[in-house]
Amino acid sequence: MAVILQRRQTLLCVHLAPFFSTWYSPPVFPVDEQDPVLSAISRAIKDAPHVPFESSLKKFLPSLTPYHVSSLIIRNPYSLSPASVLSFFKWVSSQNGFRLTLRTYCTMACFLCSHRMISEAQSLLQFVVSRKGKDSAPSVFAAILEAKGNQQPSLIFNALMNAYTDSGYVSDAIQCFRLVRKHGYRIPYNSCSHLLDWMMKSNSPSAAWAFFSEILKCGFPPNVYTFNILMHSFCKEGKLKEARVILDEIRRRGMEPTVVSFNTLIHTALPETVKKLLEEDV
Repeated sequence: MAVILQRRQTLLCVHLAPFFSTWYSPPVFPVDEQDPVLSAISRAIKDAPHVPFESSLKKFLPSLTPYHVSSLIIRNPYSLSPASVLSFFKWVSSQNGFRLTLRTYCTMACFLCSHRMISEAQSLLQFVVSRKGKDSAPSVFAAILEAKGNQQPSLIFNALMNAYTDSGYVSDAIQCFRLVRKHGYRIPYNSCSHLLDWMMKSNSPSAAWAFFSEILKCGFPPNVYTFNILMHSFCKEGKLKEARVILDEIRRRGMEPTVVSFNTLIHTALPETVKKLLEEDV
């Protein structure tokens, strides 16, 4: 029985190895609940209110690996509270000479989302994004897929898209949305709305309209307010044709344009019309 268990654990570690970050590639070896380091970590976290980690875990640092940290998060053999596990995670990630992997960070973010600690998860993912940089969405997304287990991933995808948006990596945020759609997961509408709002405020109406059109096809609930903002953005740039397309789209979707919709067009179109008449007179 022990041989079979060890073989399964070894296969698990070999399976996970390709998804570790290029930041660090640790050696592969099995970790189980009876591992003395894992047990020591669990006891130290449990005793943390009375004994600081500096005292209880310093001597274990040379033996500690990212596998131990991931195993603690996934198995949590002592049923530790999410807040206490996060406290340990922050401490160990700040230790000189100890490096966590991309997958370890994603495992922790998934753990936090499963316990509805969304802001903490997003903060962690923003750190990951700051380290990985632009065009990192595919690798981070792949690591999350491996880390999430059987968990419903809608919350973690929301947090990931928001992390990219707040970091200014719009193309990565859009790529996350497309990867979610490609894999058949529930579309994270909240983060789509956050990204759309960011794009509209960044004075790029064409890109915002393209993204809005894309998410509308995926069931994003349309609203006249968003259409009006896009119309206004196009009108500010003098793009009346594009603004008129949006007005027609409002009607096509069975909604009624508001007074704001018409005023936006009138206030932009009228000066242009007067200008043309004056030019003709001259």
